[in-house]
Amino acid sequence: MIRICVSGLTGSGKTTIGMEIAKRFGIEHVQKSYKEYVNDYSKIADFINGLEDDFVKAFDKEIIKMAEGRNCVVTTWLGPWLIKDATLRVWLDSSLETRARRWSEKYGKDYEASLKEINEKDIATIEGTRKVYGFDLLNDHEVFDISINTEKVSIEECVSIITVMAFKRD
Repeated sequence: MIRICVSGLTGSGKTTIGMEIAKRFGIEHVQKSYKEYVNDYSKIADFINGLEDDFVKAFDKEIIKMAEGRNCVVTTWLGPWLIKDATLRVWLDSSLETRARRWSEKYGKDYEASLKEINEKDIATIEGTRKVYGFDLLNDHEVFDISINTEKVSIEECVSIITVMAFKRD
């Protein structure tokens, strides 16, 4: 069984790279995001800040259940910590400026507004994770097998690196 978990901050490339990995392997792409609960992405940090611990834990249990017993790539913030039997855990890294540019292009927003939104979302998620689970999402990276700077490699190169690593570990 192959389960690849891809994590990273907002706009680092989780979804894009996860979809490509799923296509390459012919496996399911498991993705769940708080974005599905808000109509206006500029309000997502407020939504995250207002979450109760029980909601967060139930949300995360859904992710575990979605990945259970199947070959898949999981692209969520906490997937690498949640999926205990993952084949490979990947952290995608990218500067705030690059991530804001990507967010701006994806959602057709002003760069400055995108910069503010993703910074607020990142902070809310990092602080929420610390509160609910007690670890620092930004710095506690011992769980990861590999970290890739998505500013320095193309999507295809990133997928190739992950493919090689996954086959080595499977």
